[in-house]
Amino acid sequence: MLFTIVFLGFTYPIVPVPTNVMKITEVYQLADGRVSYHYEIADEYQLNRIQFNMDEDGNFYITPKRPFIKTKDVLKASFFKNMYYTFGDFSKTVYRNKFGDDAEIKAFYYGTPKNNILVWKKEMNLPKANEKVEEFFSNESNYWTY
Repeated sequence: MLFTIVFLGFTYPIVPVPTNVMKITEVYQLADGRVSYHYEIADEYQLNRIQFNMDEDGNFYITPKRPFIKTKDVLKASFFKNMYYTFGDFSKTVYRNKFGDDAEIKAFYYGTPKNNILVWKKEMNLPKANEKVEEFFSNESNYWTY
């Protein structure tokens, strides 16, 4: 008896990671003005992509995404799932490229415009980073900058 398997070129839709599995902690103001934070996806599934969304009102969104049919992160290899980040020049450049040189980001979120977690908002009073955090962010190989 012979079996034949036919594969039809089907791709799964990519969907946002739900905010209820995202954790944003350790939000600080660094001495150089950048905002630093720790981001974690607290589930066992792979993270496949990051999407940037923004609007003309000054809102900037980072949306982690994965296929609709999730796969377990058995190797725990996705470093984007649990890492320290800074919100800085890259995001500002992306925003200004879209909305003009005078455009300013007024709020920074993880998630989508309809379902998100606020990380930073203009004029938000953040605690100053302690010496340990400042030292960590002085070495660019330790973290990722958005």
